[in-house]
Amino acid sequence: MDRNEGTHIVTEIHLGKSGKFLTGRSKAVEIIKSLPLDSFSKKVEFDFSGVESFTQSFISELINQLRTNGVSLENISFKSISNQEIRSRADRELDRFNRFNRLTG
Repeated sequence: MDRNEGTHIVTEIHLGKSGKFLTGRSKAVEIIKSLPLDSFSKKVEFDFSGVESFTQSFISELINQLRTNGVSLENISFKSISNQEIRSRADRELDRFNRFNRLTG
């Protein structure tokens, strides 16, 4: 789950273990709550291996849950998204949170 990247520990969250189709805010909360509280490092990487699709509410809540657990938005990243449309949706949602963060300071 965790790996060293230089001087930073990166927490990898393997979303494919939770299913091919990830939907709803409750599923995102369930995934985050299943992690030990001390597993949140300064950097978090979502691994989408095995995930075919997700809903907007799922990715939004996933990012929000990390924020509320003290993970800075610039330290959230995605990997193993083979479908460009899905990659774009994930990136847009993270960008939306970043814009909102800048507005609300």
